[in-house]
Amino acid sequence: MTDTFITLFQGNPAVIGTEEGGCDRSPHKTTADHMAWWVTQMQQHLNGGPQAGVYPMVQTPDGFVVHWGCIDVDEGEEASLIHASNIVTVLRKFGVTGWIERSRSKGYHVWVFAQDWVPAQLMRHALLAAAQIAQAPTREINPKQSTLADGAVGNYVRLPYPGDNPGADERRRMVVDHTLDEFVTAAHASAVGAPTLEPLAALYKAPQLVTAKSFGSGSVSRAKSARRRMSGLAWHMYTNGCGRQDDRSEWLWAFSRELTKCDLSLSEAQEFLYEAHDQHAPKWDHRADRGRPQLDRMLAKASGAVS
Repeated sequence: MTDTFITLFQGNPAVIGTEEGGCDRSPHKTTADHMAWWVTQMQQHLNGGPQAGVYPMVQTPDGFVVHWGCIDVDEGEEASLIHASNIVTVLRKFGVTGWIERSRSKGYHVWVFAQDWVPAQLMRHALLAAAQIAQAPTREINPKQSTLADGAVGNYVRLPYPGDNPGADERRRMVVDHTLDEFVTAAHASAVGAPTLEPLAALYKAPQLVTAKSFGSGSVSRAKSARRRMSGLAWHMYTNGCGRQDDRSEWLWAFSRELTKCDLSLSEAQEFLYEAHDQHAPKWDHRADRGRPQLDRMLAKASGAVS
């Protein structure tokens, strides 16, 4: 079972995500030595050693590929399970099996496994499409990118079934209704090929950003009309700005992420982001012709529009 588990969750063998949120890198230099090191980390994960996370994206001469995809639904216990179940239903309609795991917090993961390496963009677009059809949140879909900059490793996902699982009593970190052996056997048998993912991926519709425009003083009153649909944190960030003047870009990114969690239209979220930038962080890029497109890209990335 261990070998099959490792085959299912193949990823970048030069890095492992830690339980604490860090990244452990292989001390070796060759691909073979990386792989031996990575397999050891995976075995330890299953056998009660340090818990591991896998970075899905691997670069090949033809582009970035992945062996699995994962949607992280974190909307509270009840809502997350409903969203995850709806996503699995959509996937099944396209011949794709999704596996629901209770994550370590009050949320769920939906995993999809490939028979072999498939393009990262194909897997990402297929999962985005499934979430869109199911009307589920699309903020945490792995792989989170289709390409990576030189030297970057992307994001990792913590693996289920850690050997020393503090959440086992609540059946967290486990696939719903499946022991490790049951899950591994069934997931391996139901893994899909790229041709199965393609019809679903073709249905993905990237959100359309409105053209950046200048908002006048009247925009404040228009923004207040959407206030009731903002979270308390988003409103606090909008009205108070960043605490440290040297932390503007990080604050703008955090604010963008928070806006995507609110019940706002894309144009409303843009309006809040533009105004907050102009009021609290104009020096980040004071030229509207350059600053606004940067903000558009930031909001698109936070909402999952950038693939």
